[in-house]
Amino acid sequence: MSLSIHDLNTRHFAGRLSAPVLDTLSPIDRERPEVRAFTERAFRQMRAANFRAEDFTTALAHALSRVVPNILPGAWTVPVPPITATDRNRLFDEYLAHRFTANPTTRRLLDIGCGFPPHTTLDSAQRLADWQIVGADPLIPDYLVTDNNGDYAAFNAKDAMLYFQSSAIENDRWNDSHADRRATEQRFITLARDINRRTLNPIAAYERNNLRFVQAGIGEIDEPFDAIRCLNVLYYFDRAFRVKTLAWVNRCLNDGGVFLCGATAPNGSTPRYTVYRKEGETLVDAEFAMSIESILPTTLIAWYTMYDDDDTETRRHTNAMRLIRSDNDFTRDHAAAFDALLSEYGCGGRSADGYLHLASETMPQPAYRQAMRSVAARLDEAGYVDRAIETLKRAGIGAWRNAVDNIAMTPCNALDAPIP
Repeated sequence: MSLSIHDLNTRHFAGRLSAPVLDTLSPIDRERPEVRAFTERAFRQMRAANFRAEDFTTALAHALSRVVPNILPGAWTVPVPPITATDRNRLFDEYLAHRFTANPTTRRLLDIGCGFPPHTTLDSAQRLADWQIVGADPLIPDYLVTDNNGDYAAFNAKDAMLYFQSSAIENDRWNDSHADRRATEQRFITLARDINRRTLNPIAAYERNNLRFVQAGIGEIDEPFDAIRCLNVLYYFDRAFRVKTLAWVNRCLNDGGVFLCGATAPNGSTPRYTVYRKEGETLVDAEFAMSIESILPTTLIAWYTMYDDDDTETRRHTNAMRLIRSDNDFTRDHAAAFDALLSEYGCGGRSADGYLHLASETMPQPAYRQAMRSVAARLDEAGYVDRAIETLKRAGIGAWRNAVDNIAMTPCNALDAPIP
């Protein structure tokens, strides 16, 4: 039986969460089991990562209580929500651009689970202009139906509705559309009867000279690639599915190719990812990496997973945070620098009682995102990426700054230890 928010606060934060946070989280006690189980997993990871009650913001509480119920698989008729956003995976385009500097032949990238609209795959086609790119997803719609607000529903060739989406995830309309999902579904089904409202083969509008799309999922493509990318997908599946995925990747990758898998927030922040490298006939688990934002994460994605221990990137992320944050001197200095930069950029700060507050719900989103990017860049300039790397080395972890200035680590038992 799921624990109440009160019990979770007691168990994982010694009862120290702030009153506003607890008030914001309270609706979760009345949510469906899927949402309550997700919240328990998030709290468990937070405790394991040495995440403090003072850093648990009302913005994070809002994401757990208001956003999560509408983005977990139970809110959809499909297993993986097809949520995409421009710039979400830009870091990985840069990683590939640095990894494959020499280009004697045209490189090939498979973006598996590209979602719809395929914003991140379009970004890749622009950044990696000399690559041939294939975007693949089993839920690419055969046609769309759009309402007067610009929200839409995706249908397959048999006129079955796959899913509906608001035109923007960060607005009240998204939550309103999920408040009565059956009513929203029926509204779009009714609209779909008017064939003049249908947009046929909508994916065709996104194809480019170096970009094509196929309606296929993991394991359903048998072509050679130099790189395969699968982001914000595998945390929906168990370990057995991941094993099958890696076997399929090994068959498809060219020698020297890479497989990138993991997660990022919709704004591209707080990435956690593993890099596998194909060496001969073997897929080598070569690198785990995360950004400076992970040391004191402010986004929900830091804790997002459907499984307690089966999600490799989440487990490594949590363990790496714990190792870094166990260095009291580092954690104290980093928190002070972080707080000062939040105040400087006007995107947050601490109240007199020491609890963190963010301006993510009051500041215009573009300005807030840019401010938080600036905070991360300034923390790097101040040496905190390098200090985190040194902290990991002292803990016996092979660590380095990778090509995109993230904190990279050699996968090892300490990172793969079960989350307590």
